[in-house]
Order: sequence, then structure tokens, then C-alpha cells
Amino acid sequence: MHRPEDTRTNPQLLGRLHDLSDAAAWAEFVRQYGPKVREWCRKQGAQDADADDISQQILLRLTQRMRTFEYDPSRGRFRDWMRKVTQHAWYDLVAGRKSWNTAAGGADDWLANSAKGEDLADELDEQYRMELLQEAIARVRVLVADHTWSAFDQHFLQKQPAKKVAEELSLSVTNVYQATHRVTQLLKRETERLEGPPAT
Repeated sequence: MHRPEDTRTNPQLLGRLHDLSDAAAWAEFVRQYGPKVREWCRKQGAQDADADDISQQILLRLTQRMRTFEYDPSRGRFRDWMRKVTQHAWYDLVAGRKSWNTAAGGADDWLANSAKGEDLADELDEQYRMELLQEAIARVRVLVADHTWSAFDQHFLQKQPAKKVAEELSLSVTNVYQATHRVTQLLKRETERLEGPPAT
């Protein structure tokens, strides 16, 4: 087993948004986050036509805001920066709503609730956390033995009882708990490393 190269770049994580001229990276961003934004709009009560228009406007403003914000890893976590950008993008959209024409009525009133910007930031933050966890899992997986990972996977991820996992893998229950603890600690450290330092 070997540790992945630290230069490995996951296009769905930190490196994706740093190069504003990378059209493929931005296309991936829209592909990844667009459905999440639209789903959020629908959950907030927007009609289909409005949800499509609003999500497109939010994504447009996100990209515009990202061109003016500068991410400094030494000053905080990437997701904190992303959250700030999201909130500003929402406020931009609300401030400009009177000049935005929509085919469906009621969008203007729906947009007027600026508190929804915080809700949207929460949704995108959750999406980012999931991407971060997936990358951490991919990196940690190659660091541990197969039986250790299997014990963690079955007990922690699949929620199977430790006794059942122990029987299936010919391990003691203690071994199952130890494997689960070891992998969760590795995941925690890797996630913190990927995420960057806490805000100062």
C-alpha cells in the first residue's frame, strides 16, 4: 500500500475553481452544483420555470463573484470562502431582481426573502462536504488493509452490528471496533488536510 501523491488534484474539490480560465473545470462546477441549486429552489417553493431561471441566475452570479473574490488558504477554509461567495451571489440576485424579467409570475416575491441566501449557502456547503468526504475516502482506502476497510465499511458505513461483521470477516468484535476507529480517525485527518486551516 502507498500513499497517493499529494499533487493529485480532484477536479471536484479545491483545485476546480482556482483557475478561472479553465472552461472544463467551470463546466464541471455547473454540472455538479447546478442540479443542487435547482433542487434547493424547488424545495423552497419555486415553480419549475422559476427554479430553472433562478438557478441559472445564481450560478451566473456565483461565477461572477468568484472572479472578484480571492481565496487565501492561510486565512481560512475553502468552504468558508465558498459560503461567502454564495451569500454575496444571492444578495446580488435579490438586489437586481427588479430588472430581471421572468416568464412566470411570483418569482420576484419569492426572491425578495434574502434569508434564503443563508439556506442556499447551507445546501452548497453540504454538497461540498460530501465531495470532500468522497475524496478523503478514496485517499484513505489505499492506506489500510482490506480486512480493516471491510470492517469499517460494513460496521460504520453499512450500519451492520459489530458482532455480525466480526463473524463474517473472522475477526473479534474488538478488532471490528478498532478498525472502525482507525479508519474514522484517518478520514477525519485527511478531510481536515483537504479542507485547509480553520478561519483565523
